[in-house]
Amino acid sequence: MEARRIVLRLIRWGAVGVVGLVGTVFAIQALVGPVTYSGFDREEAAIVRSAVERFERANLDLPLTHVRRAQFGERCSPRGKATNSRPIRFLQICSVQEEVVVHELAHAWAFVHLTEENRHEFALRRGTPTWRSREHPWMDRASEHAADILTWYLYWSEQDGPVARIAGDVSVEAYLADLSWLMAAGEQPRATEILASRAAELAPMWVATASQ
Repeated sequence: MEARRIVLRLIRWGAVGVVGLVGTVFAIQALVGPVTYSGFDREEAAIVRSAVERFERANLDLPLTHVRRAQFGERCSPRGKATNSRPIRFLQICSVQEEVVVHELAHAWAFVHLTEENRHEFALRRGTPTWRSREHPWMDRASEHAADILTWYLYWSEQDGPVARIAGDVSVEAYLADLSWLMAAGEQPRATEILASRAAELAPMWVATASQ
């Protein structure tokens, strides 16, 4: 925890440049875990930790990721944004809600665990025209389908689920099949076992009111 406090002070004081910051965060993450965060108050930090723990319990391996709270006056996406930077993925959180953090972490997971071929195949599975092109509406991007389906599994399935925001089949049967496919494509065998153990619990649920 002391190592985390040091890097957060460096970020706050602006004592390191971008290159130095990346190197510092990379070193800290080797000590404290794959996900670090900055800019959150105590209550918000607990939300971020809870989101990360959901991936840990599901055995979905997150890459080196830094989660940052958007600052006042900073241009921001409506809820959050994930950037596929290397070697550390950066997430900007605009609305500090656990489902938002889980959704953006799901993007980080997909960045490293799905190949270009996987992404194309998943778009075909979901009947979407693109993986992530902004030329298409948010609800028609396969990357958002993957993130929302993972978010449903990790968060919303414990909260009775939201009305589905993505296009296509939003039945729980489709979600379970797509989750299994994502975990297999991402080579996460332990996650697949955990999903299988939860299948009976999840099967009676419906993702959206439209599918009831």
